[in-house]
Amino acid sequence: RFEIGMDAEKLGGWTKDADAVKKNKDAIVREAEVMAMLARIIQDTSYDLSDDESYLGFAKKLEEQSVLAAKAAKDGDGAAASSAVAQMQKACDDCHGSFR
Repeated sequence: RFEIGMDAEKLGGWTKDADAVKKNKDAIVREAEVMAMLARIIQDTSYDLSDDESYLGFAKKLEEQSVLAAKAAKDGDGAAASSAVAQMQKACDDCHGSFR
């Protein structure tokens, strides 16, 4: 589900520039909030890696940046939305580089 949200036809494309952010504001907010919720869920103690500080750090970063992406879209701040989505992708990539 994370990959779907980060796809170039979703957050990846919706935040490519300020005009895209304005055009896709509601969709960005909705998708970023879903991503934040999922990132929070994967921090639950029922997950195998929930006791690994590195894993939790990546999940927390994903959650935080997802919240920031939603806020930036609500505020119409294209640069901040794009930056937050880039940091979301980095959290995913870094985690998968370590744990997949």
